[in-house]
Amino acid sequence: MPAWSEPYQRLHYEDKYWRIYEPWRPITHMPTLEDGLLLNFNHYGFDVDYPELLGYAALLTTGPHNSLKVLKYLKVYNWIDHKNTSAFFIDFTMFNADANIFTVCTLVVEYTPFGYHLTRASVQSAKLLESLDQMSHVKIIVMLLYLIIVIQFGRSLAVKLWYNHDAIKKAWNKVDVIICTMNLILLALILLREYEVSKLLKLLKESTTRDYLDFQRPTRLYLLINIVMGFLVCITTLRLWKVLQFASVFAVFSKTLYLAWPAVASTALIIIIFLMGLGMAVAIINGNNSEYFQKLVKCIIACLCFAFGFSSEVHPTDMFHGGKSLGIVLYLVLVFIIAVVLMNVFAALIFSYFESAEQDRKDATRHSRINYLQFLRLEFANTLKFCGSGCRLFRKSYHPQGRTVHENIEWELYRRELLRAKTSSLVVTKKPSDEELRFQYRQRIELLLGLSAILTVQVELVERLLLGDKNGELPATSESDDSDVPEMYRKHKD
Repeated sequence: MPAWSEPYQRLHYEDKYWRIYEPWRPITHMPTLEDGLLLNFNHYGFDVDYPELLGYAALLTTGPHNSLKVLKYLKVYNWIDHKNTSAFFIDFTMFNADANIFTVCTLVVEYTPFGYHLTRASVQSAKLLESLDQMSHVKIIVMLLYLIIVIQFGRSLAVKLWYNHDAIKKAWNKVDVIICTMNLILLALILLREYEVSKLLKLLKESTTRDYLDFQRPTRLYLLINIVMGFLVCITTLRLWKVLQFASVFAVFSKTLYLAWPAVASTALIIIIFLMGLGMAVAIINGNNSEYFQKLVKCIIACLCFAFGFSSEVHPTDMFHGGKSLGIVLYLVLVFIIAVVLMNVFAALIFSYFESAEQDRKDATRHSRINYLQFLRLEFANTLKFCGSGCRLFRKSYHPQGRTVHENIEWELYRRELLRAKTSSLVVTKKPSDEELRFQYRQRIELLLGLSAILTVQVELVERLLLGDKNGELPATSESDDSDVPEMYRKHKD
């Protein structure tokens, strides 16, 4: 450089790109919040699980010739060898402009302790670029309606809980709170995904062909959004159970679950214990010889699927690696005890409680209940009133039919009384038994005798009041004697 003296001179300067083959750690010390939430997952291998945030990373070039040079460098300097390398992953991203889909591909080569090379490919596609100008009108309308419904639902729930704090103890209100919370989580994930995509697009605009753009985080967000949406649809469908209570079938089924849940939960716990014990035994004995029994969770799922007849992948011979006799015992426990005995007990319990609930519903008195349409009319009364004010032509007009209002009201009441009489006449009463008839007959006789004694006393009192003297004594000329006077009013002779 020339001396720093005036006049200054502007010299030509060009950015140089220095290629570095040396691998580096993707996360040096502690991962950030975004990396810890989005990239803190494991790659599941055949033998070992490999965390995404561990290991070393190196960049390949655009052409195959230079990429082979990078791989050769890594092999020469023992970054990739058969002794210390457990697995290596090749990640790259593809974009289809016509379908507007990003595809994150991961090629895995795993080195086993036995010297084998196991390969596997993972492909995850995500639609990350979604703007309003690319959406259809129907989708935009559906999103607006969904947003309005969620806001109205959250507002009504907030008002209910604000004025009545004890309402949170009810089960359906707890479900409503979970629905609102999951909607907020879904909105936050969508905003975070848009932020990640916009940041990557900005880097794409300024980057060169030698830079690697990692779309792992937006793809993980896309998958997480789908999972949250699935749970949201599930719990919203569960919320519709309250609406379905207007149907008698769902009311009986709800009562069945309420009555049977202790027995059903105990039976389900026994089934889970049997499955876990059988899964541990099968995984320990046959895990080294069958890929479906390598891990405990996968083994339990495979045993459960096999017990219900899904035997396209798992065969009975997979359980015989520890010996035929032991394999037969495991097979019988799986098929007979779990699939036949416990499942039939589970179904029989629910069926017995269902019959009990149905019988209770038939024996109980029938209360007047509103149907679902009447519930909607009461729930959305203001909306219907607003719509009715703008549509006066659809209102039901009054037809006097040649009668006054008073006569029409009397006629309507008379018609309802006739309908009520017809429906009540169709009610079948239960015939009483002989013992009940004798008891009722005895009650009637006792009531008549008691009434007769009361009337006799009252007649005697009236007679003494009208015909007797000051002391209530009847004159001697009276034909009545002491035999006609009740015992409580007879004179006691010394």
